[in-house]
Amino acid sequence: MLIVVVYACSLAVGAAVAAFFGSSVSAVLSFVCAAAVLMSLSTTGRFRTRMVPDFVGQLSRVAGSVAAGVAVPFFAIAIFDAGGANFRPFAGLVLALLIASIFADWTSTFVIRKMWARGAWRSRAVMIGSGQLANELAVELQLRPEYGVDLVDAVQPASNQPLAEHTFQWLLDFSADRLIIASGDDAIGKTSETVAAVRRAIGLGVPTFVVPRLHEIGLGLDSMSPDRARGYPLIRVQRSAHPTIALRIKRCVDVAVALTVLLFSIPLLFVIAIGVKATSSGPVLFRQPRVGQSGKSFEMLKFRSMHVSGNEHAEEASSYRITPVGRLLRSTSLDELPQFVNVLKGDMTLVGPRPERLAFVEEGLRIHPAYADRHRMPMGMTGLAQVAGLRGEGTSVPERIKFDNLYIDQWSLGLDLQVAAKTLFAILLQTRYRSRERELETALTDLPEGVSLNSIVARPQTPARDVA
Repeated sequence: MLIVVVYACSLAVGAAVAAFFGSSVSAVLSFVCAAAVLMSLSTTGRFRTRMVPDFVGQLSRVAGSVAAGVAVPFFAIAIFDAGGANFRPFAGLVLALLIASIFADWTSTFVIRKMWARGAWRSRAVMIGSGQLANELAVELQLRPEYGVDLVDAVQPASNQPLAEHTFQWLLDFSADRLIIASGDDAIGKTSETVAAVRRAIGLGVPTFVVPRLHEIGLGLDSMSPDRARGYPLIRVQRSAHPTIALRIKRCVDVAVALTVLLFSIPLLFVIAIGVKATSSGPVLFRQPRVGQSGKSFEMLKFRSMHVSGNEHAEEASSYRITPVGRLLRSTSLDELPQFVNVLKGDMTLVGPRPERLAFVEEGLRIHPAYADRHRMPMGMTGLAQVAGLRGEGTSVPERIKFDNLYIDQWSLGLDLQVAAKTLFAILLQTRYRSRERELETALTDLPEGVSLNSIVARPQTPARDVA
């Protein structure tokens, strides 16, 4: 919060100075540019929780944010001012906002470091690590009070302890507000447990920082606002600078799209309802309990595509009972149009892991340790697993879990747009998608247990197919 206040005040002063000395730049335009710079800094992660404030290392990002903030009105004037505008005053505005931003960055960094050195505003961190890398990083943090990090406990990933549960408990017991992952090569076998521990920490809202593998060649230095300690890049796991705001935007998009689709598809919905009712007796809609976010159940809606049965799960259980209209609806995914109502109600979202029935969820929780992780976000009409060809009950459950958790771990609004666009192709080319997925699954299943990489490479190559 301190950084935001310092930046806002500094940029306001810079905008006022630019407006006063630049006769062709209005005060309104100057403050608009200052606000744009502030937003640009926010989206690049400048105001997020950092492990090690670095004034010099942030100068290039600050300069880029200033350029981005001024560029929008600059090009707007260039496009709409047919008579030609005098852009010389913009140079003074850029210079004023740049100086203001550098001053704000230096001031906030100086104040934070001073407060940390005096024992205030410090963070309490738990480290998961092993080997020389973890040892060096721990010593570095303990010897540098200006980092503002107090290591309160360390966890060895190669131990026999249930890593996720112990990390979760230690974060609570020590009131830790940081988790640092610095696992060496000896912890590769414990990667799945480390991932589970990170997911539990993020679920608690604890900022998590990871030293990426292959950091020796600079991997991770190009990510958003990396920190560095003893030369090691520390990458914050949360990709979105403001996940709460981004999730609210996601919800607004869900409502807007669902309303638009339902309104424009009223004639189609009416025709489908008549077709379902005319070809078989029973209700137009099929209602089925599904498990949503955080394990809460809801009633998912679909157009009924089968003859009525006393079994509530019969919609999936007996394919020979599919009606002619139902077969068409399923092949085009039009049977799922009523799920836009679920989206409006907040039971579902447009993009997210597909909701499962309670029986499948209970089985998944018993067999697959990572199954519960897929309920960290609202269930969706389509998801990353579906566009990868994993649609329907005949697909691999572990593979669906993997893709669902990949989507959540790497979620962004941009990823939602990609999945939504690919869903259209997946519907149109679903036969090819399913064929390719079955081919890969069969090839993986046929591999002997414990097979080496050399054996796989030495196998006869499959003739190239025409994929055009």
